[in-house]
Formats: sequence, structure tokens, C-alpha cells
Amino acid sequence: MLAKAAVLLEAAKKDLYQGNYEGVLLSVRNALTHYIMKRVSEEEQSPKQHRRKKWILKEEIKNSFLEKAPDNAEKEYKDLLKWVEEEFRAQLRIINDVYMHKEKIRVYPRPEDAEQILSITAYLVRYLSQCLI
Repeated sequence: MLAKAAVLLEAAKKDLYQGNYEGVLLSVRNALTHYIMKRVSEEEQSPKQHRRKKWILKEEIKNSFLEKAPDNAEKEYKDLLKWVEEEFRAQLRIINDVYMHKEKIRVYPRPEDAEQILSITAYLVRYLSQCLI
């Protein structure tokens, strides 16, 4: 799963160097939505809340990550995983709410914006990949 996301992030890196900043955002978004996260209704997590949709890390990634955590630090690793999930969600929000609507560009990103989104996402995917080895 993370390997497939890494392939898309490599494509995003090439797009960045070629000045295709829209391609960077599409590749990052696809990596996140197809291989790293899944969309669930908040009701599935907490039945008392509204029926909004929320992006969360895929269970396979969460479980694999927590299996590798030291027994005496499980709570800390769960907290760390929540932070990673929130950061992935933040990158998706930036892409979807600021720059894109479906497959169309809403606001053309500056080079440094595309680079930052790609860098943060690639760093976190690399971190998760290294933890799961």
C-alpha cells in the first residue's frame, strides 16, 4: 500500500521538476485517497455525531504500525499515529479546499505550495514505511 503511494509521490516529484504543479497536487491526492486513507462517516467512529465524511488512515497501516510499537510505549505510538493521520488529513484539506475541485484546478498553486504539500506527504509516507520494515 505504502509502496504504491510512493510510486505516485515519485511521479509528483517529476511533475514538480517539470513545473506541472497541478500534476503534483493530483498525484499527492491520489496517493493519499487511494492507498493511505479511507473515507468513513463520522457515525462509524462515533454514532452520536453528524453523518459527515472523514478521512482516516487505513486499518492495515494503523495495525501494522502499532504492532511494531514497543509494548511499554503503545499509548505514545497511538498518539503519534493520530498526529500523522491529522497531518495527512490537513494536506488533503489544503488540496481539496484551496486548490482543486474534483479534477479541476480552482486556484493554481505556487511552486513552493506544491513543493511543501509534496514534501510533507512524502516525509510522512517515508516515516511510516521505515517503521513498518
